Amino acid sequence: GDILISGNILATGGAGGSAPSCKGGIISPGTATGGSGGGGAGGCIWIRAKGKITISAAAFLSATGGTGGGAATSPSKGGDGSKGCIRLQDGDGKVTFPSTRVKPTPTISKY
Repeated sequence: GDILISGNILATGGAGGSAPSCKGGIISPGTATGGSGGGGAGGCIWIRAKGKITISAAAFLSATGGTGGGAATSPSKGGDGSKGCIRLQDGDGKVTFPSTRVKPTPTISKY
């Protein structure tokens, strides 16, 4: 059969946490912190159809990684999570999609 995607499919990684200040730092009391958490990796979206896959202009597919926690200027900022993957397989291996609304770029192949 055919598949029409007109809504949201999200497999995004979670954002990293931040580390609060705590009392008792050795060098600067009151400013000791741990490092901020890293973002989670994006997941996988895999859609197969023996017929045709159609992705509407309003659809949104995301398997991006989460952002690392903490301030960008901080040396203890957590790293961003890696991107996941999107795989689309249909009867003819030709799936068109709104490139600004499908991230990362999917791998497309014949079923």
